[in-house]
Amino acid sequence: MTVVEVLVAVGIAVGLVGVVVPVLPGSLLAWSAIVVWGFSVGTATGCAPPEFPTAH
Repeated sequence: MTVVEVLVAVGIAVGLVGVVVPVLPGSLLAWSAIVVWGFSVGTATGCAPPEFPTAH
């Protein structure tokens, strides 16, 4: 596991706790961590970077 994956896992875990604990922004934090993971992976299974080829 890379450092990014560990930080994303912690962000998702804190986000899940935030769903129950009203002080933390649960779903926003978990969603943001998943988006960061997607951009760090940069494949079709994650989020494609801005240079993603477009269909003609």
